[in-house]
Amino acid sequence: AGNSVLAIVPLLEVEFGISVAEVLLSISFYMFPFAIFSFFSGSISDIYGRRKVVTFGFLVYAIGALLCALSNDVMTFYISRGVQGFGYAFVNPVLVAILAEVTPSDSRGRNMGFLAAATTGGVAFGHGLAGARTDPGTSAWSAYQGRTGARGVPRLAPRALRRRGRFGHGEGRALRDPDPAGGE
Repeated sequence: AGNSVLAIVPLLEVEFGISVAEVLLSISFYMFPFAIFSFFSGSISDIYGRRKVVTFGFLVYAIGALLCALSNDVMTFYISRGVQGFGYAFVNPVLVAILAEVTPSDSRGRNMGFLAAATTGGVAFGHGLAGARTDPGTSAWSAYQGRTGARGVPRLAPRALRRRGRFGHGEGRALRDPDPAGGE
C-alpha cells in the first residue's frame, strides 16, 4: 500500500508537474505515520477490539485514498498519503494478530508464511499489472482509485470482518470485542 504510487509515477508527474523524486517522496509521507502508529495499534486493538480497530483503519485509509485522488496540489497529496499511512497502521499489524488468533498453533507458521507471500507477491507483481492497465489518457483519479483499492476497501472490509470463525480452524475470537475481565 505504501508504494502503490509506483504504478502511476508518470501520471503524477504530469498531474502535479513534479519530478520522479518528488512523486516518490509520497512513499515517505505514507511510511512515517505507518511506522509510528504501528507501534500502538496492536495495544489499542487489545483494548477496543480487533474488529473496531481494523474497521477504523480501513475507513481512514479509504478517506486518505479519496483525498489523494482529489488532491489539486502535491502538498495536499503528501498529506493525504500520510492519512493513508496512519489508517493502514491500524490494519496491517492487527490483521497479523487476528491471523495468529484464529489459526491453530500447528498451522500458524504456515499461515503466516502464506500471508507474507501474498503480501510480497502483491508488491512484486501488483505495480506491473497496474502499470500495464494504465494508459496515457487515464486520469490520475481513476488510476489512483484503481491502483490503491479505494473502490474495494469500503465494500469488502466490513463483509470480511463479519465472518467470525470462518478464516480457518480458529474460532473467530479475534474479531469479537474483548472482555475487559479477560474471559470470553
